[in-house]
Amino acid sequence: MEAVGLVRTSTCKEDAFGRRSPKNKSVARIFWSERKIEKAREWFGCALAQDSDLGDIWAWWLKFERQHGSEETRQEVINRCMAAEPHHSPVWESVAKDDKNAGKGTKEILEIVANIVQ
Repeated sequence: MEAVGLVRTSTCKEDAFGRRSPKNKSVARIFWSERKIEKAREWFGCALAQDSDLGDIWAWWLKFERQHGSEETRQEVINRCMAAEPHHSPVWESVAKDDKNAGKGTKEILEIVANIVQ
Protein backbone atom coordinates (compact mmCIF):
# COMPACT_ATOMS: atom_id res chain seq x y z
CA MET A 1 0.00 0.00 0.00
CA GLU A 2 1.58 3.27 -1.12
CA ALA A 3 1.00 6.30 1.09
CA VAL A 4 0.74 9.73 -0.47
CA GLY A 5 0.22 12.39 2.18
CA LEU A 6 -3.44 12.46 3.10
CA VAL A 7 -4.51 9.50 0.95
CA ARG A 8 -3.49 5.93 0.29
CA THR A 9 -3.35 5.48 -3.48
CA SER A 10 -4.42 1.85 -3.11
CA THR A 11 -7.91 3.12 -2.21
CA CYS A 12 -8.31 4.82 -5.59
CA LYS A 13 -10.76 3.03 -7.85
CA GLU A 14 -9.74 2.11 -11.38
CA ASP A 15 -11.82 1.33 -14.44
CA ALA A 16 -11.58 -1.86 -16.54
CA PHE A 17 -8.54 -0.44 -18.37
CA GLY A 18 -6.59 0.27 -15.19
CA ARG A 19 -7.19 4.03 -15.28
CA ARG A 20 -8.44 5.95 -12.28
CA SER A 21 -11.95 7.25 -12.73
CA PRO A 22 -12.39 10.91 -13.71
CA LYS A 23 -15.44 10.97 -11.44
CA ASN A 24 -13.37 10.80 -8.24
CA LYS A 25 -13.97 14.50 -7.46
CA SER A 26 -17.72 13.99 -7.74
CA VAL A 27 -17.54 10.94 -5.50
CA ALA A 28 -15.53 12.97 -2.96
CA ARG A 29 -18.19 15.68 -2.96
CA ILE A 30 -20.93 13.10 -2.43
CA PHE A 31 -19.08 11.67 0.58
CA TRP A 32 -18.57 15.24 1.83
CA SER A 33 -22.31 15.95 1.61
CA GLU A 34 -22.97 12.71 3.53
CA ARG A 35 -20.42 13.76 6.19
CA LYS A 36 -18.19 10.77 5.45
CA ILE A 37 -15.12 12.88 6.07
CA GLU A 38 -12.33 10.31 5.71
CA LYS A 39 -13.89 8.81 2.59
CA ALA A 40 -14.21 12.27 1.03
CA ARG A 41 -10.58 13.05 1.85
CA GLU A 42 -9.45 9.77 0.25
CA TRP A 43 -11.42 10.46 -2.92
CA PHE A 44 -10.10 14.02 -3.29
CA GLY A 45 -6.63 12.49 -3.10
CA CYS A 46 -7.59 9.92 -5.72
CA ALA A 47 -8.86 12.62 -8.06
CA LEU A 48 -5.54 14.45 -7.81
CA ALA A 49 -3.50 11.26 -8.09
CA GLN A 50 -5.17 10.93 -11.48
CA ASP A 51 -4.38 14.47 -12.62
CA SER A 52 -2.72 16.97 -10.30
CA ASP A 53 -2.89 19.72 -12.95
CA LEU A 54 -6.59 20.36 -12.28
CA GLY A 55 -6.67 23.44 -10.07
CA ASP A 56 -10.40 23.32 -9.36
CA ILE A 57 -10.00 19.96 -7.60
CA TRP A 58 -7.25 21.41 -5.41
CA ALA A 59 -9.59 24.29 -4.57
CA TRP A 60 -12.46 21.93 -3.71
CA TRP A 61 -10.14 19.92 -1.48
CA LEU A 62 -8.92 23.04 0.32
CA LYS A 63 -12.51 24.20 0.77
CA PHE A 64 -13.33 20.78 2.25
CA GLU A 65 -10.33 20.91 4.60
CA ARG A 66 -11.28 24.43 5.73
CA GLN A 67 -14.58 22.98 6.92
CA HIS A 68 -13.50 19.57 8.25
CA GLY A 69 -9.72 19.50 8.53
CA SER A 70 -7.05 20.78 10.83
CA GLU A 71 -4.50 23.48 10.13
CA GLU A 72 -2.07 20.67 9.34
CA THR A 73 -4.31 19.07 6.68
CA ARG A 74 -5.06 22.47 5.13
CA GLN A 75 -1.35 23.24 4.96
CA GLU A 76 -0.61 19.84 3.41
CA VAL A 77 -3.17 20.48 0.65
CA ILE A 78 -1.65 23.92 0.02
CA ASN A 79 1.90 22.53 -0.06
CA ARG A 80 0.98 19.70 -2.41
CA CYS A 81 -0.87 22.12 -4.69
CA MET A 82 2.12 24.45 -4.79
CA ALA A 83 4.35 21.51 -5.72
CA ALA A 84 1.94 20.41 -8.47
CA GLU A 85 1.58 23.93 -9.92
CA PRO A 86 -1.83 23.30 -11.55
CA HIS A 87 -2.77 25.26 -14.66
CA HIS A 88 -6.08 23.82 -15.85
CA SER A 89 -9.79 23.71 -14.91
CA PRO A 90 -12.39 26.34 -15.74
CA VAL A 91 -12.47 28.36 -12.51
CA TRP A 92 -8.73 28.07 -11.92
CA GLU A 93 -7.92 29.36 -15.40
CA SER A 94 -10.37 32.27 -15.20
CA VAL A 95 -8.89 33.41 -11.88
CA ALA A 96 -5.26 32.87 -12.91
CA LYS A 97 -5.73 34.77 -16.18
CA ASP A 98 -7.62 37.69 -14.62
CA ASP A 99 -5.49 40.84 -14.89
CA LYS A 100 -6.12 41.76 -11.25
CA ASN A 101 -4.39 38.50 -10.24
CA ALA A 102 -1.27 39.11 -12.33
CA GLY A 103 1.85 38.18 -10.39
CA LYS A 104 0.01 36.05 -7.83
CA GLY A 105 1.46 32.65 -7.08
CA THR A 106 -0.15 29.24 -6.85
CA LYS A 107 -1.02 29.62 -3.17
CA GLU A 108 -2.85 32.92 -3.70
CA ILE A 109 -4.72 31.58 -6.74
CA LEU A 110 -5.67 28.45 -4.76
CA GLU A 111 -7.06 30.57 -1.91
CA ILE A 112 -9.12 32.70 -4.32
CA VAL A 113 -10.49 29.72 -6.23
CA ALA A 114 -11.34 27.87 -2.99
CA ASN A 115 -13.39 30.90 -1.96
CA ILE A 116 -15.47 30.91 -5.15
CA VAL A 117 -16.00 27.28 -6.23
CA GLN A 118 -19.61 26.13 -5.81
